[in-house]
Parts: sequence; C-alpha cells; structure tokens
Amino acid sequence: MLLVMTVLTIILVGVSGYFTYKKRKDKGEGGSKKSWVTPFCLHLAPVVALLSYAYDGLYGAGYLLLGVLFVSAAYFSKFQPQG
Repeated sequence: MLLVMTVLTIILVGVSGYFTYKKRKDKGEGGSKKSWVTPFCLHLAPVVALLSYAYDGLYGAGYLLLGVLFVSAAYFSKFQPQG
C-alpha cells in the first residue's frame, strides 16, 4: 500500500508542478524567486507528509517541517502575481 501511495504522490506532484510551471510561463509571469516559494512549498508538502507517514512521523520533525512549509507558503503568497 505504501508503494502505491508513494508512486501516486510522486506522479501527482510532478504533473501538478509541470502544469504550474507551464501556466505561469505561458502567461509571461516568470516572477521573482520569492513568487516561486509558495508553489514550491505547497508541492513539497505532500512529499514530506508521505515521508512522515512512512517513517512513523519522523519523531515529530516531519510535522514540524510541514508547519514551516505551510507558514512559509502563507507568508510568501503576497508575492504571487495578481490576476
């Protein structure tokens, strides 16, 4: 079951990341590095959650990292291109 979840998560995150990149590139909104922090954090969160699940919570470090990712994504969302 863990193998299925891992493969599915990696495929979905990869496809979602590709579409995010393509959509922003087609709109001509390359943006600064700060504008890419939010999508990066939100695409990295499922991978961290899966690793945290697979290794029994990583002794809380996985959940701490998820919190940092979500807070970072929320903070840097103000640098997202409008529209």
